[in-house]
Amino acid sequence: MLAALLSTALAVSAQTTMTPLIPMDVEVVERVGMFDQPVQIVEGIVRNDGDRAYTRVSIFAEAYNAAEALIGEGFGVLTNACGAGLLDAVIFPGESARFSAPLELFEIDSEIDRVDITVSASISEMAFTPPGDLIPGLRTIFTGEAVMVEFWREEGMLFASGCLRHPFYEWTWYRANPDQTGYAEIEHPRADRIDPEVLQRRLLLRDALAWENAFIRFAPDSLRFVYQDHVNTMYTAAASGTAVRTLHSRLNNRTLQGIYWLPQGRFLAYHYGAFGDQVIYFTADVDGRLISPPPLQNPPSEIVPGVSADGRRVVIAGGFEEGHGYYLYVVTNGFFEKLFEVEPPGNNYPAPLLLTDVEENLVRRVYFARRIGDQARLICFNRDTRELIDMGALPIRLAQDERAWMWVTPEGDQFILAANGQHGGVWAIDRAALPPC
Repeated sequence: MLAALLSTALAVSAQTTMTPLIPMDVEVVERVGMFDQPVQIVEGIVRNDGDRAYTRVSIFAEAYNAAEALIGEGFGVLTNACGAGLLDAVIFPGESARFSAPLELFEIDSEIDRVDITVSASISEMAFTPPGDLIPGLRTIFTGEAVMVEFWREEGMLFASGCLRHPFYEWTWYRANPDQTGYAEIEHPRADRIDPEVLQRRLLLRDALAWENAFIRFAPDSLRFVYQDHVNTMYTAAASGTAVRTLHSRLNNRTLQGIYWLPQGRFLAYHYGAFGDQVIYFTADVDGRLISPPPLQNPPSEIVPGVSADGRRVVIAGGFEEGHGYYLYVVTNGFFEKLFEVEPPGNNYPAPLLLTDVEENLVRRVYFARRIGDQARLICFNRDTRELIDMGALPIRLAQDERAWMWVTPEGDQFILAANGQHGGVWAIDRAALPPC
């Protein structure tokens, strides 16, 4: 993985393009290449200000010095937050997308003063009509590749943007109030606790590759974190890298895809390989106390499981004895109940939200995202009446390598939806505005 060394904002002084695709926020980023050589890359955003969709977007960058001499050039394409090229991506009117163009300088010690960007693309006949029945009470908080939402007592609601597989301290973090507009960029409350040299040694991560694979995630409001070693055995540890406690092993051929935080340091960890694979999972807390059986002893799921706040109950999907559908599974006693029959959307869709009755501590409502045609819709299952009630369309559009998640705010009055990918963002859903369920 390339390491960022320098980022310099540049003015785009010329735009030679026959399309309404406008380059914005252009900067030159200096990185270290695979052979430790310096590499300079032009990065930015392309915005579609026209009324047609465009695809096969290509970027041509020309670098000039202060004397207006051409000193380098490069070709690039649209990319996601992890730098992967999006060769067939479609930019609809009003949308934006990242781009990246590696520069080849004619002389290695040349100093760049400005960069000219030429954008070319083909008109796409693909049409996108936004759903006319977007879920009521929906409000956009952020537009971009969102990868995590956390709730802290003192900090409030935080969310992160960036590449999903990167460490949490390399993401760009923001503070937001789900009841208000706007957000502010911040440093993650635990970013200053990360000392790679110290932690790599104390956690017995034997090399840089093991460190990159460690998947360190701090629990909100805690000084303890979850991580995995070079053979994917999972542990929890204190911020200093001490007080290590083993969670589960035998995961060497499994890929940890996410940690879903619950109140009081509890969490659900889930593993799968790629889109369409079965998901294995377990629940525990950051102090190392196990809640569920080991992941291979839980019934596998076709979706990322939804989980109750206490970590004891999950909703999974798959084909079991009573047929294909969604099931409620109590991890502490093995209770297994079919809830309803419906085709699950896949492991990249948001996990269901389980809402419990406070007095009886029973799961009464399950909210889940369902794919109908090319739309994602929010559905509520009323466990008392066994009804499925359509709440309306969700704003997410996911490719197979993109993901979305949902959370309930600590106050219980809002759902928070987040997605990465080209159409990513963060949205708040006012529960009071939803249809009755």
